[in-house]
Amino acid sequence: MLLDKLRFLHQLRIILASGSPRRKEILETIKLKFEVIPSTFPENLDKSKYTPIQYVIENARLKALDVYKGEVSKWKLSSDKKAKIDLVIGCDTVVVFRDQILEKPKTQKEAKQMLSQLSGSTHYVTSGVALIRPNDDSLEHPIVETFSQQTQVVFAPLTTQLIDAYVETMEPMDKAGGYGMQGIASQFVTKIDGCYFNVVGFPVQLFCEKLTTFLNLDDNVSDKEKEQKENI
Repeated sequence: MLLDKLRFLHQLRIILASGSPRRKEILETIKLKFEVIPSTFPENLDKSKYTPIQYVIENARLKALDVYKGEVSKWKLSSDKKAKIDLVIGCDTVVVFRDQILEKPKTQKEAKQMLSQLSGSTHYVTSGVALIRPNDDSLEHPIVETFSQQTQVVFAPLTTQLIDAYVETMEPMDKAGGYGMQGIASQFVTKIDGCYFNVVGFPVQLFCEKLTTFLNLDDNVSDKEKEQKENI
């Protein structure tokens, strides 16, 4: 967990390569300090070439790399060496129904079709996360770690009238699978098995575990605390 490591983490330049307000809110909830620099990666991968887990991991990796490379280029041209990157976080989340990947609906009609599919059924929310940090030997070849998490979600049966009313709120339009677990659609869910925050858009508990290892936080924090005590 990160709570006892925040003092160390707050000294790092951390970037979230996503404009998602939900991911931003989740990371702010655990008191992480970071910048938001949305990736410009077009997310146009051919779904037929990937399993759902491979798909979200590759999207997350390419999003994070897009931002990392852009910021490294800026840093090289900058006189402000404090702008060096310590960590970039990329993430991608999709809904998977019967091996079909459902992303954000492009139209209200598509949103209604997605919700009709999910009605009275079980689906999986799948997130991929990429962590990137500089390689001391080469900034151009950073160290990358990826991981994924799946959460099972069961929907109650939804009537056509209920789906129409929900889509009219426009809540589905910026959310994978056409619904927001933390919003109005919470009333559709009869069961969830796994991480709630993963359904919202970011697997925060697993992220904390992976980040601790990725940045070697246990050793780094201990060394920093020891150094501070010696300076007192």
